[in-house]
Amino acid sequence: MLRRLPAFLIALRGLLGPLLFALALGGRVPWLFAAGLGLALLSDIFDGVLARRLGVASPRLRWADSVVDGWFVLWVAAALLLTHFETLRPGFPLLAAYLLTDVAGWLADLGKYGRVAAYHAYSSKLTGVLLFAATVPLSLRDDPALLWVALGVGVLNHLERLAMTLVLPHWTPDVPTLWHALRRRAAGG
Repeated sequence: MLRRLPAFLIALRGLLGPLLFALALGGRVPWLFAAGLGLALLSDIFDGVLARRLGVASPRLRWADSVVDGWFVLWVAAALLLTHFETLRPGFPLLAAYLLTDVAGWLADLGKYGRVAAYHAYSSKLTGVLLFAATVPLSLRDDPALLWVALGVGVLNHLERLAMTLVLPHWTPDVPTLWHALRRRAAGG
């Protein structure tokens, strides 16, 4: 049973996305939305930690984690766009760059590997933490300042991911940086 905990945490995050969307549209409990974001962040951190400690980490689980992360972000982004549209309007060019570079990475992954990459790069983790940190003040105080920083870092993360896909000859999970991808390629893997 304990060995299924990482998969449960991933599934929980998948369910939290639509739930947070509904909470945001209800508009009456922004603190509950923020608490749900915190729970999602903890589930994202601990699913991988537990999977490694329990010996159940696998490419399939890492792939599911990546897909659910994207699913969750889409629900939260839609909720924030609908509830803070005017506040976010000035940042639409940066938001568009974030989305376009993300889609470009997914398309490159699918075109080259036939599935989405699961690099779990350091820049991706930093982006996730910054997006969480930026979403809380946006949802509670309508303050987007940190969101612009998070989206800028996210664009750089997506560009790194795209470069990693271009460099690596085959699907490889858990590549921390572009430098590591270049080393793997030079080593023939």
